Amino acid sequence: MAETGINFVMETLDALKSSGNYLSIEDEVKDLIATLYDKLGLLRTFFKEQEEGFYQNEKVKSLEIRIREVENVVKKRIAPCISARSREGESTMTYNGVIAADEVVSKLKELPLNLDLLKQEIEAIETELKNYDKIIHDLGAIQIENVCNRDSLRVNASALPEEIVVGFKDEEMTIREKLTRGPKELQVILIHGMAGQGKTTLAKKVYNDPLVVYHFSLRAWINVSQEYQKRDLLLGLLSCVSDHANEINQMSEEKLGDELRKRLKQRKYFIVMDDAWDGRVWVDLKQCLPNDRNESRILFTSRHEAVACAQPVSFSLTLPFLTDDESWELFQLKVFQSGTCPFELMEIGMQIAKKCGGLPLAIIMVAGILANEEKRKDRWEEVEKIMKQWMGGNLELCTKIFTLSYNHLPRHLKPCFLYFGAFPEDSQIPVRKLIWLWIAEGFIQKTREKKLEDVAEEYLMNLIYRSLIMVSKRGYEGRTKTCSIHGLLRGFCLEKAKEENFLRQISGVPEGSSSSSCPRRLCIDSLKLQTDRLPSVLDPHSFLCIGCGYAAGLPPLAFLFQRLKLLRVLDVSSIQLDSYPKEIEQLGFLRYLALSLLTASLPASICNLCNLETLIIFGTWTSLTLPIEKMEKLRHVLLDGQVIDQGVETLQEGTVKTPLRKFPESSLPLMDSLQTLLWVNPDHCLSILNRAPNLRKLGIQGKIVTADSLTFPRLTFLQHLQKLKLFNTSKVGKSVYLRGYNLPRNLKRLSLHGTNLVWDEISRFGKLLPKLEVLKLLAGACSGLFWVTGEVEFPKLKFLKFESLDIECWKGCSSQFPRLTRVVLVRCASLRQIPSDIGYITTLQLIEIRYCNHSVADSAREIQEDQESMGNSSLKITLEPPIFKQNEFSE
Repeated sequence: MAETGINFVMETLDALKSSGNYLSIEDEVKDLIATLYDKLGLLRTFFKEQEEGFYQNEKVKSLEIRIREVENVVKKRIAPCISARSREGESTMTYNGVIAADEVVSKLKELPLNLDLLKQEIEAIETELKNYDKIIHDLGAIQIENVCNRDSLRVNASALPEEIVVGFKDEEMTIREKLTRGPKELQVILIHGMAGQGKTTLAKKVYNDPLVVYHFSLRAWINVSQEYQKRDLLLGLLSCVSDHANEINQMSEEKLGDELRKRLKQRKYFIVMDDAWDGRVWVDLKQCLPNDRNESRILFTSRHEAVACAQPVSFSLTLPFLTDDESWELFQLKVFQSGTCPFELMEIGMQIAKKCGGLPLAIIMVAGILANEEKRKDRWEEVEKIMKQWMGGNLELCTKIFTLSYNHLPRHLKPCFLYFGAFPEDSQIPVRKLIWLWIAEGFIQKTREKKLEDVAEEYLMNLIYRSLIMVSKRGYEGRTKTCSIHGLLRGFCLEKAKEENFLRQISGVPEGSSSSSCPRRLCIDSLKLQTDRLPSVLDPHSFLCIGCGYAAGLPPLAFLFQRLKLLRVLDVSSIQLDSYPKEIEQLGFLRYLALSLLTASLPASICNLCNLETLIIFGTWTSLTLPIEKMEKLRHVLLDGQVIDQGVETLQEGTVKTPLRKFPESSLPLMDSLQTLLWVNPDHCLSILNRAPNLRKLGIQGKIVTADSLTFPRLTFLQHLQKLKLFNTSKVGKSVYLRGYNLPRNLKRLSLHGTNLVWDEISRFGKLLPKLEVLKLLAGACSGLFWVTGEVEFPKLKFLKFESLDIECWKGCSSQFPRLTRVVLVRCASLRQIPSDIGYITTLQLIEIRYCNHSVADSAREIQEDQESMGNSSLKITLEPPIFKQNEFSE
């Protein structure tokens, strides 16, 4: 893509100007660099303003090839001369390793010739573009498959439609009966049908059915996929039935199997194994699934009926295609929010729905196109005319529809969509990670009034609204937390990405590669990574290891940093490194870095990565030094994993101690790009916080209470802070002297763990934090058995969670929580009931109860019944797993 190549050349010239070596360049050359930069800026603006049809012309495609050649010239001749950072008294690190300063100067003396060559190439491109009016005229009438909307659709994140299910009513009833009735022996049920037919949708519906939820003690869901690791399946199942995630991650495969069997023993369980390709999964797991004759059930979904041959299937259901009426109903619901098609579009709409062959995925995809088109008959007739030309089976039909959907995407959304091919099959993709990657890749267009992260979220919502991406998990306010892509669409992404040299996966022996065809992004399964099987020529912008499990014991990765000289994105977090590889500092363009370290030691020289925007480190540490004082471009810092703090129990979330070198405050740059800082130690984070005025998310973990002081520092100067997490690891008994007036009044989300606050202080948050929407009180957050809210009001609180608290009595009324939508209670064994008046909150939608006393469940049911008697059926109660008496779950 032309814009991508131009962006790279501009960034390289910009990096050259900011390099310490720039001082050695003659003034005449500096002027030439400035001229080239301005010319490239004009070219980039020109390409941004063109319609999609402009890029389909062969003449324009030849221009894109010439721009790629310019990019290659820059890669070979200029980029190697740029130091990652050059400071007085420090070594000069280049992409070729550490070289002497006089060698750098000698290389830079050749720059005029290199830049003259660039100038000639850029001016040739400008000459060709002078005739662009004729190029556009030659395009003629643009066919629908080459048209895209000029403007991206703006979608409110909380207004996205919920998943729609049409048809399969008889099948749903049959599966539900097979799950909740019948013999006591362990039963295996199979739903099979072709890809895109709705197997997973039907399985999700019965999995979440209230009768099914109530019937089983434990439920678990895992995605199997074509290539799976037994360890990953065991971890996935255990994460559904165990709260001790960090402990199970350290177990061997054999111990994981024993632990799963132990957890399921004597429990009535229901397990869904989605998208199984053959019977191997049953062979691998059957020893871990006890048959205690207590009506436990296992449900497989598969594209292949032959899966039934490898396991004792008790019932097999072949999923039917949708009828014409069902197809039309689903089509209307996806295209029109009201679910009703205007009369003038009805006939043509029915024809389009019928041509989808009863395949739900095909219907949803076509509907996603038309939902974003003008509701005009001639536009719909063009789509119907294209579909009429398609022949062949359903899989071929899907491919044609995917191509049509892709061609209808606005140009700026296409790379965002293709990027989903980089993630493993059936993976649940965290939106936070996806957005950070998009920004590092340069996909997100800057706007004056919005942050890049907010624009990126809009892009994602567009893809979801167009039915290209699925929502996997939503937050309390309806925002997407994790997303996924259908397996068929992922395959299309990989093929299209390979065709456009956008992205390529390597597993095993790669195809031959040349400098002209090397993809911009490489995705390699870390479990199959072999250094001698990588392409001989590498110059990608991104290197992603996509293994689901940790690949330990691999040789050092220095070879990567010597060969991948122009990386912007490096994610090797699925490979456990013994120590920080200092060779990374040769990657001066690096924007995104994700590592997994066995030993927590980061040298001060990490600051050489002066362009780094996102830093993610996983590991198990007692402490971690994080010398980021001079990394002024950092936007997000996330330190995640298991942390062992001496004298304290093993913690469930990551933290770091961040002792900083002692710099004079005036010598440190302003870190005004920093938005996320998770997790840091309270003793050493103030130096960073004082220079991060735009911080939005902050997680502090460690000994917040010390022998010297019981006062938590004032954070009122962080006016943009919206999310704060505090995890105190001091010994039980000490309280954090935290006062609401020490926190920013704009705070929207607050999570407390181990702070040991009195309940009166929690009540004061209602007055001192008027914008608070989420309040999570986790283990040890509060001391005291009673919370009487009194006259305090939480005016905007929407989400309230208690977890592992000792509270016995909670008294409150509806007027104190006027906007509450969701209440979550987890492992509050001593709590006797929920305040009955909570039911009169008109906005309340859901009460979730897990592992609490029977009386809590009874009070929730009474609230629900009381509301139903008054005509309010919108309040839902979930008890998952079903409530046990205290002596049944206190293990």
